[in-house]
Amino acid sequence: SVVEPDSTMTFLTVGQGDATLIQTRDNHRILVDCGPKEGGIIDQLQHHLGFLARRIDILIVTHGDADHFGGCTEVMRIYKPQKVIINGVVDSDNQDYSQFLATARNFGEIIPGIAGMTISMTEYELHILHPEPGIWGRELADDNDQSLVIDVHGPRNRVLLAGDIPMYTEWDLIRRYPSLQASVLK
Repeated sequence: SVVEPDSTMTFLTVGQGDATLIQTRDNHRILVDCGPKEGGIIDQLQHHLGFLARRIDILIVTHGDADHFGGCTEVMRIYKPQKVIINGVVDSDNQDYSQFLATARNFGEIIPGIAGMTISMTEYELHILHPEPGIWGRELADDNDQSLVIDVHGPRNRVLLAGDIPMYTEWDLIRRYPSLQASVLK
Protein backbone atom coordinates (compact mmCIF):
# COMPACT_ATOMS: atom_id res chain seq x y z
CA SER A 1 0.00 0.00 0.00
CA VAL A 2 0.97 3.60 -0.58
CA VAL A 3 -0.42 5.47 2.42
CA GLU A 4 -1.20 9.19 2.31
CA PRO A 5 -2.69 11.19 5.20
CA ASP A 6 -6.18 9.74 5.64
CA SER A 7 -6.07 8.13 2.20
CA THR A 8 -4.69 4.95 0.69
CA MET A 9 -3.69 3.35 -2.56
CA THR A 10 -3.66 -0.43 -2.15
CA PHE A 11 -2.40 -3.03 -4.60
CA LEU A 12 -4.83 -5.86 -3.98
CA THR A 13 -3.86 -9.52 -3.94
CA VAL A 14 -5.83 -11.08 -6.79
CA GLY A 15 -3.57 -13.89 -7.97
CA GLN A 16 -2.18 -13.58 -11.51
CA GLY A 17 -3.67 -10.19 -12.27
CA ASP A 18 -3.95 -6.56 -11.25
CA ALA A 19 -6.26 -4.57 -9.01
CA THR A 20 -5.53 -1.21 -7.37
CA LEU A 21 -7.87 0.49 -4.90
CA ILE A 22 -7.59 4.23 -4.28
CA GLN A 23 -9.50 5.71 -1.33
CA THR A 24 -9.47 9.43 -0.63
CA ARG A 25 -9.81 11.10 2.76
CA ASP A 26 -13.41 12.11 1.96
CA ASN A 27 -14.29 8.53 1.06
CA HIS A 28 -14.14 8.58 -2.75
CA ARG A 29 -13.17 5.21 -4.18
CA ILE A 30 -11.55 4.33 -7.48
CA LEU A 31 -10.77 0.76 -8.51
CA VAL A 32 -8.31 0.19 -11.34
CA ASP A 33 -8.73 -3.34 -12.72
CA CYS A 34 -10.31 -6.27 -10.88
CA GLY A 35 -7.97 -9.20 -11.44
CA PRO A 36 -9.14 -12.54 -12.84
CA LYS A 37 -12.63 -13.95 -12.26
CA GLU A 38 -11.44 -16.35 -9.57
CA GLY A 39 -8.88 -13.93 -8.07
CA GLY A 40 -10.80 -13.07 -4.91
CA ILE A 41 -11.43 -9.38 -5.66
CA ILE A 42 -14.63 -9.27 -3.58
CA ASP A 43 -12.86 -10.71 -0.51
CA GLN A 44 -10.08 -8.14 -0.97
CA LEU A 45 -12.53 -5.25 -1.28
CA GLN A 46 -14.49 -6.40 1.77
CA HIS A 47 -11.25 -6.61 3.72
CA HIS A 48 -10.16 -3.08 2.77
CA LEU A 49 -13.53 -1.32 2.59
CA GLY A 50 -15.49 -3.23 5.20
CA PHE A 51 -18.10 -5.91 4.71
CA LEU A 52 -21.03 -3.48 4.49
CA ALA A 53 -19.44 -1.07 2.00
CA ARG A 54 -21.33 -1.15 -1.29
CA ARG A 55 -19.96 1.73 -3.36
CA ILE A 56 -17.12 2.37 -5.76
CA ASP A 57 -17.29 5.72 -7.54
CA ILE A 58 -15.19 4.92 -10.59
CA LEU A 59 -14.10 1.59 -12.07
CA ILE A 60 -11.22 1.79 -14.54
CA VAL A 61 -10.39 -1.22 -16.71
CA THR A 62 -7.00 -0.82 -18.39
CA HIS A 63 -7.67 -3.36 -21.17
CA GLY A 64 -9.53 -6.50 -22.19
CA ASP A 65 -7.34 -9.27 -20.76
CA ALA A 66 -9.12 -11.53 -18.26
CA ASP A 67 -6.47 -10.99 -15.57
CA HIS A 68 -7.48 -7.30 -15.53
CA PHE A 69 -11.28 -7.35 -16.08
CA GLY A 70 -12.30 -10.90 -15.04
CA GLY A 71 -13.57 -9.94 -11.59
CA CYS A 72 -15.23 -6.70 -12.72
CA THR A 73 -18.72 -8.07 -13.42
CA GLU A 74 -19.04 -9.18 -9.79
CA VAL A 75 -17.56 -5.87 -8.60
CA MET A 76 -20.16 -3.95 -10.63
CA ARG A 77 -22.99 -6.09 -9.28
CA ILE A 78 -22.03 -5.44 -5.65
CA TYR A 79 -20.37 -1.98 -5.69
CA LYS A 80 -22.37 -0.30 -8.51
CA PRO A 81 -19.80 2.14 -9.91
CA GLN A 82 -21.20 5.38 -11.28
CA LYS A 83 -18.63 5.52 -14.06
CA VAL A 84 -16.66 2.85 -15.93
CA ILE A 85 -13.61 3.99 -17.86
CA ILE A 86 -12.23 1.69 -20.58
CA ASN A 87 -9.82 1.92 -23.51
CA GLY A 88 -12.69 1.34 -25.97
CA VAL A 89 -11.05 -1.43 -27.98
CA VAL A 90 -13.43 -4.14 -29.23
CA ASP A 91 -12.58 -7.83 -29.52
CA SER A 92 -15.66 -9.59 -30.87
CA ASP A 93 -14.01 -13.00 -30.33
CA ASN A 94 -13.65 -12.33 -26.60
CA GLN A 95 -17.15 -13.21 -25.35
CA ASP A 96 -16.23 -12.65 -21.68
CA TYR A 97 -15.12 -9.07 -22.39
CA SER A 98 -18.22 -8.46 -24.52
CA GLN A 99 -20.35 -9.68 -21.61
CA PHE A 100 -18.44 -7.38 -19.22
CA LEU A 101 -19.12 -4.39 -21.50
CA ALA A 102 -22.82 -5.26 -21.72
CA THR A 103 -23.00 -5.44 -17.92
CA ALA A 104 -21.10 -2.15 -17.58
CA ARG A 105 -23.69 -0.38 -19.73
CA ASN A 106 -26.35 -1.30 -17.14
CA PHE A 107 -24.46 0.11 -14.15
CA GLY A 108 -23.20 3.50 -15.12
CA GLU A 109 -21.73 5.77 -17.69
CA ILE A 110 -19.02 4.21 -19.90
CA ILE A 111 -16.29 6.73 -20.63
CA PRO A 112 -13.41 6.40 -23.09
CA GLY A 113 -10.08 6.75 -21.34
CA ILE A 114 -7.69 8.60 -23.64
CA ALA A 115 -4.44 10.50 -23.31
CA GLY A 116 -5.03 13.94 -21.83
CA MET A 117 -7.95 12.93 -19.60
CA THR A 118 -7.67 13.87 -15.91
CA ILE A 119 -9.73 12.56 -13.01
CA SER A 120 -9.56 14.66 -9.84
CA MET A 121 -10.76 13.35 -6.49
CA THR A 122 -9.78 15.27 -3.36
CA GLU A 123 -6.03 14.78 -2.93
CA TYR A 124 -5.55 12.50 -5.96
CA GLU A 125 -5.25 13.33 -9.63
CA LEU A 126 -5.21 10.57 -12.21
CA HIS A 127 -3.75 11.56 -15.57
CA ILE A 128 -4.34 9.17 -18.45
CA LEU A 129 -1.24 9.15 -20.64
CA HIS A 130 -2.21 6.40 -23.09
CA PRO A 131 -3.86 5.41 -25.42
CA GLU A 132 -4.02 8.21 -27.91
CA PRO A 133 -7.45 9.27 -29.25
CA GLY A 134 -8.85 7.36 -32.20
CA ILE A 135 -9.00 3.76 -30.98
CA TRP A 136 -12.57 3.84 -29.61
CA GLY A 137 -14.51 1.01 -31.26
CA ARG A 138 -11.48 -0.39 -33.08
CA GLU A 139 -11.38 -4.17 -33.42
CA LEU A 140 -8.16 -5.62 -31.91
CA ALA A 141 -7.60 -9.20 -30.74
CA ASP A 142 -4.65 -8.10 -28.56
CA ASP A 143 -5.02 -4.69 -26.93
CA ASN A 144 -2.05 -4.79 -24.54
CA ASP A 145 -0.37 -1.95 -26.44
CA GLN A 146 -3.57 0.08 -26.04
CA SER A 147 -3.79 -0.42 -22.26
CA LEU A 148 -4.77 2.62 -20.27
CA VAL A 149 -1.64 4.06 -18.65
CA ILE A 150 -2.44 6.16 -15.60
CA ASP A 151 -0.10 8.58 -13.82
CA VAL A 152 -1.52 8.82 -10.28
CA HIS A 153 -0.51 11.92 -8.31
CA GLY A 154 -1.05 11.68 -4.56
CA PRO A 155 -0.05 14.22 -1.91
CA ARG A 156 3.37 12.59 -1.43
CA ASN A 157 3.71 9.83 -4.01
CA ARG A 158 3.37 9.33 -7.72
CA VAL A 159 2.43 5.92 -9.08
CA LEU A 160 2.39 4.82 -12.72
CA LEU A 161 -0.19 2.13 -13.52
CA ALA A 162 0.88 0.76 -16.89
CA GLY A 163 -1.58 -2.05 -17.65
CA ASP A 164 0.22 -4.56 -19.89
CA ILE A 165 1.91 -2.17 -22.31
CA PRO A 166 4.82 -3.71 -24.22
CA MET A 167 8.30 -2.22 -24.24
CA TYR A 168 7.82 -0.29 -27.50
CA THR A 169 4.84 1.52 -25.94
CA GLU A 170 6.95 2.27 -22.85
CA TRP A 171 9.56 3.88 -25.11
CA ASP A 172 6.86 5.87 -26.87
CA LEU A 173 5.63 7.18 -23.49
CA ILE A 174 9.17 8.18 -22.51
CA ARG A 175 9.46 10.06 -25.79
CA ARG A 176 6.10 11.81 -25.32
CA TYR A 177 6.60 12.55 -21.60
CA PRO A 178 10.37 13.05 -21.07
CA SER A 179 9.95 14.30 -17.50
CA LEU A 180 7.71 11.40 -16.44
CA GLN A 181 8.73 10.06 -13.02
CA ALA A 182 7.07 7.81 -10.48
CA SER A 183 7.78 6.43 -7.02
CA VAL A 184 6.10 3.15 -7.99
CA LEU A 185 5.67 1.48 -11.40
CA LYS A 186 2.90 -1.12 -11.47
